[in-house]
Amino acid sequence: MKKAFKSFIAGAVTAALIVAPILSYAEGGQNIEAFFNRVKLIVNGQPSASETLLYNGTTYVPLRSVTENLGAKVDYDANTKTASISMPTTAPVNNTAAPVQEKWTSGRFALQTTNTTNAEDPKTLVITNAAADSFDFSLLDSNGATKLSGKATVNGAEATYSATELDIIKFTLSGDTVTIDEAKGLQVPSGKAIYLKEASDVKTSIYVNSWYDGNFILQPTATSNADDPVTLTVSNSTDIAFDFSLADAEGNVKAQGHASVNGNDATYNATDLDIVKFHIDGDEITINEAKGLQIPSGKAVYKQEDKNAPAASLTTFKEGNYSSGSSSSAKTLVISKLTATSFDYQIIESNGKDIITKGTAKIISEGVAECVFDDEYKITFTDNKNNVITAKESTQKLIDKGEIKFYTI
Repeated sequence: MKKAFKSFIAGAVTAALIVAPILSYAEGGQNIEAFFNRVKLIVNGQPSASETLLYNGTTYVPLRSVTENLGAKVDYDANTKTASISMPTTAPVNNTAAPVQEKWTSGRFALQTTNTTNAEDPKTLVITNAAADSFDFSLLDSNGATKLSGKATVNGAEATYSATELDIIKFTLSGDTVTIDEAKGLQVPSGKAIYLKEASDVKTSIYVNSWYDGNFILQPTATSNADDPVTLTVSNSTDIAFDFSLADAEGNVKAQGHASVNGNDATYNATDLDIVKFHIDGDEITINEAKGLQIPSGKAVYKQEDKNAPAASLTTFKEGNYSSGSSSSAKTLVISKLTATSFDYQIIESNGKDIITKGTAKIISEGVAECVFDDEYKITFTDNKNNVITAKESTQKLIDKGEIKFYTI
């Protein structure tokens, strides 16, 4: 009977304990004493509301409530009067990259992108006193002055600042970035802004859509030619301006000046006849020329040097005629208007008159060029450096078997 009493107390899955200072129980004329809630219970560092019973130097607790607080599962089979405990299974080891941590931490975040970034936008987000349920924040201008501050309420990876019905801002955390979506008010002029946490291990050139110093190499464009400046150098960059220079393949400066910044856009305006517009997107800078002759094409794309961009001055392609063979069915490839970054081509039928396909191919790396007609069709040229050029098409059937080799005539 004594054993049955202990089993009843330790395995109480559904029954509630009755609070009393002393429990007396008689077995064959013997009295025993047990004390309720004499012992305080703490589970994983947190006080537990589960009641305890102290009997004969041993503390008894409700099995289900305490076990489930430890992350395990309790099942009870009424037919066999059996209580079973199942521990959670260990997740399999995953060798892939760790998931993005969605935990708010104190720190400084620099403005990355907005749709309408301007000089008045807050440039820095500062988070302090970050906790599981809230954090304090400040939005600073380019001079470090506070434009807005408040306390945001956290709900997982999202947080909300709501001072009034007309003053609501929502924050979303994703790894090292915080996106601010403004529901009402005018603190974030664009209505949406992305901030990147300032840290030494963050590569700003990957994320930042703001200006920074560096050398940028010309990428192939439809109208590039050997006279185009092949290098753009940005220096002394700030939130409001930067210095630039455009140099040719020999390093001779062809144009230089001081551009005024407006977010991701910048303008060099020396005179009414000398205007150049810049736009930055990560590690690329696009130059749209409004007036002047610094960029013959009127538009050029430059990519930062440390991204292993192909050098625009390299090419092994040669102008001239190439034949797919000596038979009567041989086709002809004609390369013309060759520059450092592109060439015109024609592929002509064996009769020497009918043009199978033609276009302008952009040189994307040493000995490789592409002509992209649309999302589904392109022709790739590969110069094998032995007077043999392979032409390969993606989906059309203009070229026999989709690939053909041409030899110098």
